Amino acid sequence: MEQSANMVMRGDPQPRGYTWRQQTLQALLKARINIRVWCEACGHAAIHGPDWAATSFGLPYDTTLYEVAQLLVCSQCGSRRVGIETAPDR
Repeated sequence: MEQSANMVMRGDPQPRGYTWRQQTLQALLKARINIRVWCEACGHAAIHGPDWAATSFGLPYDTTLYEVAQLLVCSQCGSRRVGIETAPDR
């Protein structure tokens, strides 16, 4: 899968200039922006609100989207090849 401009893969050494990666969960919540996650291994995908990341991982709302990406594991197959991007509110 080709990387889009608003996507980060787990294991990226650091953000490459995309300011959206530095957005906090709180900022995404205020802007009503959801998070889309998907697995490259099995194709499983889901859209969640920023509060999902905070409650699922016990993270403070000042955590960046990039930091969340580093924690993701596919719930279907257990792969760590999981992508994350921002998605419009449903």
